[in-house]
Amino acid sequence: MIYTVLRQFVRLLLFGFFRRMYWRQKQSLPKNGPLLIIVNHSTAFTEMLILGAFLPRSIYYWARASVFTNPWARWFYRQIHILPIMRAEEGLRKLDQNASTIQQSQAYLKEGLALLIAPEGNCVMEKRLRHFRTGTARLALSTLAQLPAGQEVQVLPIGVNFSHHKNWRAEVKISIGERFSVRDFEADYQKDPQRGAKLLTYAMREALAKEVIWIEREEDEELAEYLYSFARQGQGQASGFLQADAGALAEDQRLTEQLNALEKEKKAQHLAACRAYFGALAEHKLPLAIFQKNPIPPVLFILFLPLYLAGGLLSWPLFTAIRALRAHFIRSPKSQHFWGPMAIALALVCWLPYSLIWSVLGLIYFGGLGLLLPVLVLCLSLFYVRMRDVALLFLAKLRWMKLGASQKESLQERGKSLLQALRQDFDL
Repeated sequence: MIYTVLRQFVRLLLFGFFRRMYWRQKQSLPKNGPLLIIVNHSTAFTEMLILGAFLPRSIYYWARASVFTNPWARWFYRQIHILPIMRAEEGLRKLDQNASTIQQSQAYLKEGLALLIAPEGNCVMEKRLRHFRTGTARLALSTLAQLPAGQEVQVLPIGVNFSHHKNWRAEVKISIGERFSVRDFEADYQKDPQRGAKLLTYAMREALAKEVIWIEREEDEELAEYLYSFARQGQGQASGFLQADAGALAEDQRLTEQLNALEKEKKAQHLAACRAYFGALAEHKLPLAIFQKNPIPPVLFILFLPLYLAGGLLSWPLFTAIRALRAHFIRSPKSQHFWGPMAIALALVCWLPYSLIWSVLGLIYFGGLGLLLPVLVLCLSLFYVRMRDVALLFLAKLRWMKLGASQKESLQERGKSLLQALRQDFDL
């Protein structure tokens, strides 16, 4: 019950947190049967929130055992399908405590349920896969050994690719890959369990690699982000929140492959040119989107302006509380992978008392009808969040209009020259 209700709230929060979600689905999700979902792990738990909220199946998860701090926390996490798992970093002696979680996970799979695991084990904000631990493969193979002949444990790779890992109003591109059967590795596992687990682990990593953006070198990430920015400009701005991916992720992956193969000297030249150009835009507080058409007509935006301002005013206390609490809980730069997911979680936590305040005020001033006041506040707050990008672009266009003709011409020519130079090495 708690899981079902929270799914709906999390969907609303993700609608406000992300600008857009692209979904690429190579194969349909099975409606039933044992399913092991593997996912990359570049944030603390945003991937789990997204897939839990939007995949049609109920999902069970692993999470590090350190969050199960007291009986109430353990009860709540189990209600939302989270199981505790000890990691090697927490001490080899503690790994023995994983036995009950492994048994429960096997039970869920044997019941035909779906289990989501990030085989990398730890999370790092980067666009590449790290080493896979063999625990996920051993779980899958040991579960299969307990199933009747003819029953399958299927592995489904899903890549979750963020345009920016911790930024509010970023884009995310989710790619659901092709399933494969664990039974293909059963014979190897029976002959040599260690070798069978390694082979399945390798197959998992190869399958998931097809669904993610993979920048081979960390020093190339800045240039990659510039390239993705130009690619997004070429793709245009889709109006809806949930979008079927018509090639956006494939384009990012293609650009990344070209970047990985490029000579170091050319990368340095392109990076310096991009820094100079984007720096020139930043001097005038202009985004790259300034050269795009307005997402909605100016007259329509002016008509909606009162609703936008009302939503901003009503949501201001909520956003202030979220920022303050996140700054309190996440102080170390090493914990930045918690920024995005903590903002989403804190939005849910803060909304409960905030909606209660509005419910009380509604009852006092409007009677029973006042119980609808929190719904109105939520709708206006979400409207403000969704329209904020439009408002910022309109403000940027006003700043653009104030520039002199020579400044405009200079920025436009520099942009064209940069794009022409990039197109010599990249498909933009």
